[in-house]
Amino acid sequence: MAGLTAPEHHQALGLALQGLLQHRDPQCGWRLGLWPDAVQALRAVQRPLRWAAALQPAAWLAFDDSVAGHRMPRWLRSPIDGCRLPVQAGRAQPWGQAHGCMMARNLSHGELEGTLGAVLRDPDQPSRLLALTAGHVLGSADGVQQGDMVQFNDNQNPALRFGGKLLNWMPNFARLPDSRTVDAAVAEVQPEALAGYAAALSDWPTGTASAFADDRCMLRVRAGVSSGVTPMQLDVEMQVGEDESLRYTLLNALCWRADVPGQPGDSGAPVWNSHDELLGIYAGAPPEGLECNAVAVPIAAILGWTGAQLLRRGEPLLRAAAPRQTELAVRPRSADQAVAPGADTLARTLWGMARNDGAAGMTAVGHVVLNRKLRQTYWGLSVEAVCRKPYQFSCWNRGQPGLPALLAVSPADALFAQARDIALDLLAQDGDEQRSQARIRTEPTQGATYFHQRDLNPPPRWTQGLRLSARIGQHIFYRDPA
Repeated sequence: MAGLTAPEHHQALGLALQGLLQHRDPQCGWRLGLWPDAVQALRAVQRPLRWAAALQPAAWLAFDDSVAGHRMPRWLRSPIDGCRLPVQAGRAQPWGQAHGCMMARNLSHGELEGTLGAVLRDPDQPSRLLALTAGHVLGSADGVQQGDMVQFNDNQNPALRFGGKLLNWMPNFARLPDSRTVDAAVAEVQPEALAGYAAALSDWPTGTASAFADDRCMLRVRAGVSSGVTPMQLDVEMQVGEDESLRYTLLNALCWRADVPGQPGDSGAPVWNSHDELLGIYAGAPPEGLECNAVAVPIAAILGWTGAQLLRRGEPLLRAAAPRQTELAVRPRSADQAVAPGADTLARTLWGMARNDGAAGMTAVGHVVLNRKLRQTYWGLSVEAVCRKPYQFSCWNRGQPGLPALLAVSPADALFAQARDIALDLLAQDGDEQRSQARIRTEPTQGATYFHQRDLNPPPRWTQGLRLSARIGQHIFYRDPA
């Protein structure tokens, strides 16, 4: 890729694949690295919003069932010079239906009206359901507290309504100005209260997804569905209504240009893609001067904050609790406690590398991540960069058999819930100077920045010159000799 950046190659590949969708030219597909039957089975191509590294997938490809799995590529060739570019392939999802609208309001405090975005499930108590909307809708008024009465009613059918109790919200509007990745609120609702709403299958998303550069964002509000294009991620200054004292920064917000901008009362409304997958919930309009006119909170940030799961189309309201291997509970955190940057990536790294070693093993791997971050070198400047550095933590390697499971695991898995708790505790130490120094003095790996599995015999060549510092679980840890 000399002289050219990865985004330029990725963009060229994206354009070539879009042309392939229109013309189905097998010769063009062959030049890119696709088998003729895969060319005919290709149904959708999506490009990432941004390129973080050369090894990030240049595109996500969806194929129908007519092509065998081994024909779906992991690499394609750049139309510019033929260099190999990583891609991710999967099966195409069915397209969905239209959508209704449920309004949301805090009856105990505040006069703002918003929209129901989705229903979530507590993985520890599957019969415990949470109604999701924007945080400023239910939590921005004076005196708001947990337990406030919240009401949801159908915009088209006034007889269809249900109530709930406010459980949690973000950001903490009593402590503005503030910067958060989440503007969301959840209210606990009873499953039986949702029986009438559950009958309308078209009101429920088929799943969750991240936005892509080629997506159409479908904002589903009382006036109908407003389509929009060109999604991007930005840090956006937001304000609640006309109150200039209620200003906050929404970090890594999903932004796009909607055909019809949102209106008052639309906050919290679901944003779906063309496959009825939930991308996020509407947060409002951005300040003037931006290319976009709509802002949403990505659903991944919300699920990370709540520790909950999306209730999907066709899924029963009541579900038996799955047996758990530990008694660790996952609960929505307090309203003023943000999810630390990199927490999800760190948790997945711990789970992927050391879940069979229990808490001690996962904690040890977490200390290696923080020790590498402390160096501020080629390993990476942030926790996420350290974890995702190519060929450092094998669980993230492209082509690794366990990668799909790593990306899909949720807090419903007891060991991942444990890994997430460990990650949050480690990041809390890393974010506080005094606790960080205490961690460095007492952490069990004694400053290790390397490790490998115990059963490697002989040890890897890179261990030469390093000092063995600890044996924990199935891993041996090393640090520099100085």
